[in-house]
Amino acid sequence: TRSTFRSFRHSREGPAAGLSLEEALRSPKFWTMALACVCFFLYGGQLNLHLPTMLQVESGLGSAEAASLFALYNGLAIFGKLLPGVIFSAPSFRERHSLWFAILPFSLLYTLSHLVLLRIDPSRLPPGRLPSSFGEVLAALSFTDSPQRLSLFCCVVGVGYGFGVSLLSLLVRELFGLAALSMLQSIM
Repeated sequence: TRSTFRSFRHSREGPAAGLSLEEALRSPKFWTMALACVCFFLYGGQLNLHLPTMLQVESGLGSAEAASLFALYNGLAIFGKLLPGVIFSAPSFRERHSLWFAILPFSLLYTLSHLVLLRIDPSRLPPGRLPSSFGEVLAALSFTDSPQRLSLFCCVVGVGYGFGVSLLSLLVRELFGLAALSMLQSIM
């Protein structure tokens, strides 16, 4: 139905405006968002769990350096969680843009930040010529050991992860309204 795709941000139907749980479960947006949440939280959970080890093993950092970068990542994740509230509480922003406006830049920033971790190892390239296939380029990639690039990665991914966690909660309200908000947020 048409009401399934309506935004409830400017609804005048009162505090109970929105889709019921049953209506939301029949919505393609619900299943798309559920899949996005599963992917985001599976990856984010693994990154939170393995980042210190990854920094030590792959980059050769000591325990103290890896712990410092992990603390930087988590500190900026807190900042990232506060950022949507600052951005979306501005009346001028709310009047001109919906929450969907933030999805593309966030997704691109979070995804492209991982390119900072890669470097091309010249010793793995074919001698005397340019790589002739994508496989040869992939074989030449390795994990960076540059502390500056690792710091940049932890900063960008930390802010991105925190921003994404907050954004997903706000999107549930934006897409489905307030009628079944508590049940839908517990699912997402």
